[in-house]
Amino acid sequence: MTISRYAIRQSLLESGKRPGFVISVIVTMGLTMGALIAVLTLGYLVLFKPLPYPEQEKLVALDYDIYNSEGNLLSSSFIYPAAESLYTDHCDIAFTQCTLLFYDREVLASDASQRTAATAYVTPEWFNFLASKMALGRALSPEEGFADDRPVAVVSYRAWQDLFDGRDDILQQSVRIAGTNFQIVGVVSSDFIEPTLNGNNALTDIWMPWFFNGSSFRDDWSNNDFRIRFLGKLKPGVNAAQAASLLSNFSEQDFFANVNSLPRFADWSMSITVTSLKDVISSDTNKTIYLLVAGVAGLLIIAVANITNLFMARTAEKYRQLAIRAALGARKAHLRSEIFLETFLLLLVAALFALGIAHSSFIVMQVYFAELLPRLNELGLNYISVSAALVLIGLLTVIFVYVCSSLIDYKRLNNALQASGKGTGATVSKRARNWLIASQVAVAAVLTFSNVVLFGNAIERIERPMGFNTEKMVNLQLDLIDDLPDPVPVLLEFERKLLQLPEIEAITFGSSPLISDFSWNIVDSQSNQQFSPMGMRIDHRYFDLLDIPLIAGDAFSREQLVPDSDVVIVNKTFARMLSPDLDVIGRTLNAMDRTFVIIGIVEDIYKPGSDSAVGRIYAPADRARFWMLLQLKANQKITNKQLVDVLKEVDGRMVVSTLDILSETKARLLFAHYATAVTTAVLAVLTILLAGVGLYGVLSYSTQMRAAEIAVRRAIGARHNALVLDIFKDYSGAFSSGATAGIIFLVVLISLLWSVLSEFMNWQLLWGAIATVVLVGSTAALATYLPLRPMLLRPVSYGLRGKD
Repeated sequence: MTISRYAIRQSLLESGKRPGFVISVIVTMGLTMGALIAVLTLGYLVLFKPLPYPEQEKLVALDYDIYNSEGNLLSSSFIYPAAESLYTDHCDIAFTQCTLLFYDREVLASDASQRTAATAYVTPEWFNFLASKMALGRALSPEEGFADDRPVAVVSYRAWQDLFDGRDDILQQSVRIAGTNFQIVGVVSSDFIEPTLNGNNALTDIWMPWFFNGSSFRDDWSNNDFRIRFLGKLKPGVNAAQAASLLSNFSEQDFFANVNSLPRFADWSMSITVTSLKDVISSDTNKTIYLLVAGVAGLLIIAVANITNLFMARTAEKYRQLAIRAALGARKAHLRSEIFLETFLLLLVAALFALGIAHSSFIVMQVYFAELLPRLNELGLNYISVSAALVLIGLLTVIFVYVCSSLIDYKRLNNALQASGKGTGATVSKRARNWLIASQVAVAAVLTFSNVVLFGNAIERIERPMGFNTEKMVNLQLDLIDDLPDPVPVLLEFERKLLQLPEIEAITFGSSPLISDFSWNIVDSQSNQQFSPMGMRIDHRYFDLLDIPLIAGDAFSREQLVPDSDVVIVNKTFARMLSPDLDVIGRTLNAMDRTFVIIGIVEDIYKPGSDSAVGRIYAPADRARFWMLLQLKANQKITNKQLVDVLKEVDGRMVVSTLDILSETKARLLFAHYATAVTTAVLAVLTILLAGVGLYGVLSYSTQMRAAEIAVRRAIGARHNALVLDIFKDYSGAFSSGATAGIIFLVVLISLLWSVLSEFMNWQLLWGAIATVVLVGSTAALATYLPLRPMLLRPVSYGLRGKD
């Protein structure tokens, strides 16, 4: 034990004499190990860790898939009465328990500032389904939920603190939503982890009984409602495929029994898809996780190559010291243990630093990436993080000790001492140096190419035109908190008062093109074909304010803004579906038991980041519409409080439900692409920097070994350009080997993962290849030239006399 303590103390003292070496190892390995630990922990959480619910392997989510006569999937969202029928009549066929959810975002009319909250209307099984614990009060009782009209509510712990200021009498409070006062009966425990099913990984603030949800399609078998979720717990011995088969039979019978009278549903089909709850939560993130792991692992490989070079230089520097110890009787195992101890202690400190980096990364992810990655509320240091750190310590210690030990020729150590160390020190073989050069070039080429292609793809999507204007545009949605028999006079007065505000330039009735749309079931009268374009009701100013060009026919007039208007405008994509030559003006369409005439065609619009347009149909909006777009004057802003104050002046029964700045909504929808662009840019820069530092270290060492040769050649008249060219030629083999290995790896990777990577196979590959050649080639050239430059600039005599 005494020897061990002494050895540790001596190792620390020796390391302390080279603070630059110590800092380089700890910082480089700490940062790269920390990044890898963070993404491995995230990957385990999202891809492998069981959900924190009882019998989580039996929990599933259902999709209600509807196909048209051509077999195209039209929707996977539930039809409202179909969801209720499945819940009440067929749940016990495959499940021991079922629960329904209806997600929304609504105004808290009882709140002085009329803030909005994420709401969920659930059947009573929801809280038991997830074994939710209560911090205060109780959950919904079995009688409160599906068909019972008792207005009660349960709030999340976060909402209790943020929306209700953590007040002690929370169970004596009520909240008014959509004209109903809900008595708060419970607060969910702070450690409850909610499954994120509400899109954008949003968390619920308030749960209320299913009976009170605000769906407009309660008795409508012809429209889907994307806000509905259906969850079940599989019976023993029943798997997901069996459940889907059993439920599809009954659901299809119910569906066609209720739509047979509607001709547009002829030859349609439907089925139930059953997916594990875990897979639903983690969907669409697998590729992101694997790319992150691959990118960070590549950085770690480059860092390891760099630090390997430092350790080899450190071993060569200590060669005389090792010779003295060998002369005093130290065996090769003793020398190896000394190297092991120094390496292990440095990596141990680096691992502790890495865990700190990983923890900081988790905080950043939770703050900035909550909408992109699921289950981040569960993310933190755990046994996977510590295990990854320990494995990395062990693996890297073995690698560094093996490389350093291979430099030690125990039989030559005594000779080194007798010769005072002259000419017999440890050297790194040319083969090892070339391997280090080639490996760093290969990894740098693969990572740089991958990151440049992903960066270019993200930027292209960010800059892709959407076909409409978002600048100075604000989306406003109103809602009622009490009965208002005739909202038209109120809306017109509200519009008039808004236009008197100095911030507002113009107003149009219609919703934002950036929000989720409802599809319309359309039958073309001429071909009798069925279509499902996205539908929207707008007024006569909508296209002008959003700068959407009219390419044929007429726009809406003010006189056509009436409830029984029979005219519509279609976009170019839908017009082409109806007629390839766009000859659709005057054509009639059947929808909602009415006939509409197409009077115009407008240009396509695109969702942010999308490269394809969907078919769209626009109908005139009568004045009883609660969606508006406000165009602001230059350099002006509008606040929720201003709008609330105006509404209170007009009619207190109307509230502001949504207020979104379109440019900010666009940025939010593009956040994944912005994150990709930033991440790949940072990874590319780090790759080049680490590769440059590593190559410089190896090439500097190699150039120093040839210092005398270079001086002699200069003395006999060799020109600088010739010397530089010769040095480049000497290393060209290693550079070429690394580049070839990188190309082969990329070709194999693309071949194996074509289905995943095919979306990136476009003209950007060429620019990615050019950028990779320029970046990696320039880095290699600089790393080769910079160590040589001082030798070419100093007097020849310095080199001949062996002076630095």
